[in-house]
Amino acid sequence: MCNHPNVVRLKEYFEDPQNIFLVMEYLEGTNLLKYVVKKEHLNEPLCKRVMRDIFSGVKYLHEIGIVHRDIKLDNIMMASQSRDEGTYSETAIPKIIDFGLATVIMPSETRTEGFGTIAYCSPEII
Repeated sequence: MCNHPNVVRLKEYFEDPQNIFLVMEYLEGTNLLKYVVKKEHLNEPLCKRVMRDIFSGVKYLHEIGIVHRDIKLDNIMMASQSRDEGTYSETAIPKIIDFGLATVIMPSETRTEGFGTIAYCSPEII
Protein backbone atom coordinates (compact mmCIF):
# COMPACT_ATOMS: atom_id res chain seq x y z
CA MET A 1 0.00 0.00 0.00
CA CYS A 2 2.79 2.46 0.87
CA ASN A 3 5.14 3.62 -1.85
CA HIS A 4 7.29 6.50 -0.63
CA PRO A 5 11.09 6.80 -0.54
CA ASN A 6 11.03 7.76 3.17
CA VAL A 7 8.76 4.96 4.39
CA VAL A 8 9.97 1.36 4.79
CA ARG A 9 8.31 -0.97 2.26
CA LEU A 10 6.30 -4.07 3.06
CA LYS A 11 7.31 -6.41 0.24
CA GLU A 12 5.10 -9.40 1.02
CA TYR A 13 3.30 -11.14 3.82
CA PHE A 14 2.46 -14.77 4.52
CA GLU A 15 0.30 -16.33 7.18
CA ASP A 16 -0.38 -19.71 8.66
CA PRO A 17 -2.97 -20.58 11.32
CA GLN A 18 -0.75 -19.21 14.13
CA ASN A 19 1.53 -16.56 12.62
CA ILE A 20 1.77 -13.69 10.21
CA PHE A 21 5.15 -13.27 8.51
CA LEU A 22 6.12 -9.86 7.12
CA VAL A 23 8.81 -9.47 4.45
CA MET A 24 10.11 -5.92 4.74
CA GLU A 25 12.53 -3.90 2.65
CA TYR A 26 16.11 -4.52 3.82
CA LEU A 27 17.65 -1.36 5.26
CA GLU A 28 21.33 -1.20 6.07
CA GLY A 29 22.26 1.61 8.42
CA THR A 30 21.34 2.81 11.89
CA ASN A 31 18.50 4.64 13.58
CA LEU A 32 18.47 8.43 13.70
CA LEU A 33 19.32 8.55 17.43
CA LYS A 34 22.57 6.61 16.95
CA TYR A 35 23.28 8.55 13.76
CA VAL A 36 23.08 11.92 15.55
CA VAL A 37 25.05 10.71 18.60
CA LYS A 38 27.85 9.34 16.38
CA LYS A 39 28.05 12.51 14.27
CA GLU A 40 27.77 14.69 17.44
CA HIS A 41 25.87 17.30 15.44
CA LEU A 42 24.24 17.66 12.05
CA ASN A 43 25.19 20.60 9.88
CA GLU A 44 22.27 22.77 8.78
CA PRO A 45 21.96 21.47 5.18
CA LEU A 46 21.98 17.83 6.38
CA CYS A 47 19.48 18.54 9.17
CA LYS A 48 17.23 20.37 6.72
CA ARG A 49 17.29 17.44 4.27
CA VAL A 50 16.64 14.83 6.97
CA MET A 51 13.71 16.76 8.46
CA ARG A 52 12.24 17.52 5.02
CA ASP A 53 12.38 13.81 4.14
CA ILE A 54 10.77 12.75 7.44
CA PHE A 55 7.99 15.34 7.09
CA SER A 56 7.44 14.25 3.49
CA GLY A 57 7.00 10.64 4.64
CA VAL A 58 4.60 11.61 7.45
CA LYS A 59 2.58 13.80 5.05
CA TYR A 60 2.32 10.90 2.60
CA LEU A 61 1.16 8.52 5.33
CA HIS A 62 -1.48 10.99 6.52
CA GLU A 63 -2.72 11.52 2.95
CA ILE A 64 -3.44 7.79 2.62
CA GLY A 65 -5.03 7.61 6.07
CA ILE A 66 -2.20 6.02 8.07
CA VAL A 67 -1.22 7.51 11.44
CA HIS A 68 2.11 6.19 12.80
CA ARG A 69 1.52 7.19 16.46
CA ASP A 70 5.12 6.52 17.56
CA ILE A 71 7.42 8.87 15.61
CA LYS A 72 10.72 9.17 17.47
CA LEU A 73 14.43 9.04 16.68
CA ASP A 74 14.50 5.27 17.25
CA ASN A 75 11.82 4.77 14.57
CA ILE A 76 13.64 6.64 11.81
CA MET A 77 16.23 4.51 10.02
CA MET A 78 19.11 6.25 8.29
CA ALA A 79 19.49 3.83 5.40
CA SER A 80 22.75 3.78 3.47
CA GLN A 81 22.32 3.73 -0.28
CA SER A 82 25.26 1.37 -0.79
CA ARG A 83 27.57 -0.73 1.35
CA ASP A 84 30.52 1.45 0.28
CA GLU A 85 29.05 4.57 1.88
CA GLY A 86 29.18 3.36 5.45
CA THR A 87 26.60 3.56 8.20
CA TYR A 88 27.02 7.26 8.98
CA SER A 89 27.09 8.62 5.45
CA GLU A 90 25.87 12.15 4.74
CA THR A 91 23.76 10.68 1.92
CA ALA A 92 21.88 8.19 4.13
CA ILE A 93 18.13 8.32 3.52
CA PRO A 94 15.77 8.63 6.49
CA LYS A 95 12.99 6.03 6.42
CA ILE A 96 10.07 5.77 8.83
CA ILE A 97 9.95 2.29 10.37
CA ASP A 98 8.11 0.35 13.12
CA PHE A 99 4.40 0.57 12.40
CA GLY A 100 3.45 -1.51 15.45
CA LEU A 101 1.20 1.24 16.86
CA ALA A 102 0.02 2.60 13.50
CA THR A 103 -3.63 2.70 12.55
CA VAL A 104 -5.75 3.59 9.55
CA ILE A 105 -8.13 6.48 10.07
CA MET A 106 -10.91 7.37 7.65
CA PRO A 107 -11.30 11.05 6.64
CA SER A 108 -14.36 11.56 8.88
CA GLU A 109 -12.81 9.83 11.93
CA THR A 110 -10.98 11.42 14.84
CA ARG A 111 -9.03 9.80 17.65
CA THR A 112 -8.38 11.10 21.15
CA GLU A 113 -6.57 8.22 22.88
CA GLY A 114 -2.87 8.61 23.65
CA PHE A 115 -0.33 6.32 22.02
CA GLY A 116 3.41 6.13 21.70
CA THR A 117 6.43 5.63 23.87
CA ILE A 118 5.82 7.06 27.35
CA ALA A 119 9.29 8.65 27.56
CA TYR A 120 8.47 10.74 24.47
CA CYS A 121 4.95 11.79 25.51
CA SER A 122 4.19 15.36 26.40
CA PRO A 123 3.05 16.08 29.97
CA GLU A 124 -0.53 16.78 28.86
CA ILE A 125 -0.81 13.26 27.40
CA ILE A 126 0.36 11.70 30.68
